[in-house]
Amino acid sequence: MTNNPSNCPHGILDGVGCMICDTDGAAESCCPESSAEAKATDYLVTVCSACKRASCWQAIFFCDDFFEAGTVQMYKSELLLLGLENESYLVSDDELSKQAGRQ
Repeated sequence: MTNNPSNCPHGILDGVGCMICDTDGAAESCCPESSAEAKATDYLVTVCSACKRASCWQAIFFCDDFFEAGTVQMYKSELLLLGLENESYLVSDDELSKQAGRQ
């Protein structure tokens, strides 16, 4: 059984199933909630809802769907598992504000 939008705990679906959950729908140790240590060091990153890349939302490298896309927040650990971009783009909103001199 594959995962579908109605039962995925990650909310990152594009209608084809979660890339983090197993095909049986059971989250494995890759999930940030799986260990207290991982949860303590994990944080949310704002990404483009279409391509799941922070660099797109940060207007560094746009995807083809950026104009119609919104944003979603995902855990850094989830984004690392997807492997879509360099870890240096995976910063929290607070850190982005500091870098821009807004705090």
